[in-house]
Amino acid sequence: MNAFAVRCPLLAVDLDRLFQLTRGLQSRPEDTPEKLLWLGGLTAGMVLLLWAASRWANRSERRRSYTHPGRLFYELCRAHGLDASSRRLLRRLASYARLAQPAQVFVEPQRFDTAGLPPSLAAEQPRLEQLRARLFAAGDVASHAAERARGH
Repeated sequence: MNAFAVRCPLLAVDLDRLFQLTRGLQSRPEDTPEKLLWLGGLTAGMVLLLWAASRWANRSERRRSYTHPGRLFYELCRAHGLDASSRRLLRRLASYARLAQPAQVFVEPQRFDTAGLPPSLAAEQPRLEQLRARLFAAGDVASHAAERARGH
């Protein structure tokens, strides 16, 4: 036994044993180039199939979240930090205006004009004005998020 093996017995490796272990990994005569080509093609096909499936799943997930009117309205309410009563009031406003997409109230300030509103919504004039100021003020969504984080 050499001096290295005496000092570090865990690192001493029997080369014959190592060759025996790796002999199974070496190519065999029955491994023809055609078999290897088929195996490579099958592997590439599986990878391509998994890639296409993940792309399809991600695309349908993105499409689902953007085309659902209620989801967009909910996300905008959340981004602006609106409470449940404010969300209900905005939904009532969108319903009265017969908007196909309730989220339009976030981009059309004229919807908050109380002149043509029914009495049930006109009674909410102070809250509607507050919401209009909050949604269409010079500040952005980030300032409202910061306000919400401070607990105001």
